[in-house]
Amino acid sequence: GGTNPLGVLGFVNAALELKEQIDAGELPAPDWIFTPVGSGGTLAGLLLGCKLAGLTTRVAGVLVTDILPPGAGRIARQANKAHAFLRRLAAGLPYVHVAASEVHLERGFLGRGYGAPTEAARQARDQLQ
Repeated sequence: GGTNPLGVLGFVNAALELKEQIDAGELPAPDWIFTPVGSGGTLAGLLLGCKLAGLTTRVAGVLVTDILPPGAGRIARQANKAHAFLRRLAAGLPYVHVAASEVHLERGFLGRGYGAPTEAARQARDQLQ
């Protein structure tokens, strides 16, 4: 999997690219970014990247698995480990810290287990068909 300091950096880069697009006037800064959460690497990277980019965009993760679901502390640690890794590569990078209290995890959309839809998901699917 990609949930390691190097893998998390891909989503740090995504947030930095988003900031470039905002600065270029290509789109407004979003209020929120929502991402699915399995092992937490995507959420950790987006949280760290938004902080490094100076974005006020809030990032929320929607839990999609019941297999070893990560908690807020674990996701914050993933972000901070990626930051430490990145600072070893780019010593002039500003120091930021992702706190567990900044991690927003939505657990209310998880079905009976991994890949099992909720009744609301079934209804939404049926409306599209």
